[in-house]
Amino acid sequence: HLLTIDQKRIRMRVFLKRAWHDFNRFKQNKMDFKRRSVTVDETWIHHYTPERKEPS
Repeated sequence: HLLTIDQKRIRMRVFLKRAWHDFNRFKQNKMDFKRRSVTVDETWIHHYTPERKEPS
């Protein structure tokens, strides 16, 4: 789906706020930052079950 300009701006603001927070945490304690960092794969799977047109 397409985002509006306002939605894009909000997402960018949230991203930059989080990035700044993470950068400051990294500067304070690099080893703790690495220990707490977790990466995940955001895979979305759509499940679709079509309706039957005739009785089974």
